[in-house]
Amino acid sequence: MSTNPTEQTVVSAIAIGVAVINVPVIVLIFVSPSLKKCKELVLIGGVCGVDAVQNLFNAVLTLDRFISFPNGTDLMVPALACFFKYYVFIIFYTQIMVGIMTFLVSLERCIVVFFPIWYTVSYTRTTALLMMLGSLIFCFILHIVCYLLLVSAPPTNVSILCYASSVYPPLASNLLTSLRISISAIGIGLYVPITLRICQLKVAEYKRVFVSSKSSFSSTANAKKEAEAQRKKNIRFSVTIGMTCLSDLILLFIPDIIINYDLFGLHAYHLFFARAGLIKTVLNLFIYTLRHNELRKEVMTRLRLCH
Repeated sequence: MSTNPTEQTVVSAIAIGVAVINVPVIVLIFVSPSLKKCKELVLIGGVCGVDAVQNLFNAVLTLDRFISFPNGTDLMVPALACFFKYYVFIIFYTQIMVGIMTFLVSLERCIVVFFPIWYTVSYTRTTALLMMLGSLIFCFILHIVCYLLLVSAPPTNVSILCYASSVYPPLASNLLTSLRISISAIGIGLYVPITLRICQLKVAEYKRVFVSSKSSFSSTANAKKEAEAQRKKNIRFSVTIGMTCLSDLILLFIPDIIINYDLFGLHAYHLFFARAGLIKTVLNLFIYTLRHNELRKEVMTRLRLCH
């Protein structure tokens, strides 16, 4: 933990700002009538929700520790005393959910580009909500497993600052780290076949445009136009998610490996890499908002109404 008060204040202020900005976007995604048809936004709402909670509690945690122990401390307490600390509890869920949400969003995009008919007919907002609920239940089960591992392990003392990395016994800590990194890696890796498929669809689209421009007749059925518009929208949003996956790779996945496995001996700069996650949440929020037409229009409409 950095003991520089200026740095801690600035980082906490940015984190709280990101959390506050995320809240109206989340509310719009789940409440706005005009966005009800945009089922692809439900998981994005989940991503923004995890980012908001994580940033808010990281800021609260930073200020809490600094106010309580401005000069640090050597006091030790039993690890079990830290397990149910509010920030240890929240950090546990958000760190796992960050990886899971990356995977779920990529999985949804994979279904969109490879199984578009099934996605159109069978995938609903309820499906996305159930996926997120299932993820939370999975995290809850993991939490119970970690608690059982902690109470069955020999008693240990940890810093009263209750760093999450030191609260859990080695087996549980390694399990959580490996799981989070593995799930994130799968989610990011899914975008390799998705990108290839999008390229294939783009080439096919150019060929259709070329052929139709040479044709002496035109088929302008409304159903066909709507299907084509939806297909283009799906491809565009898949590209958008690809951009966020790239930022996840650079600002989340690689820093996570560096921090936990001391990649190339860069662990000494762990505070710098830990801050990268904050940049990721800011960047991704703007990517989602600016590149999704309906969400951007709804945000702009609400901003005009506020004035």
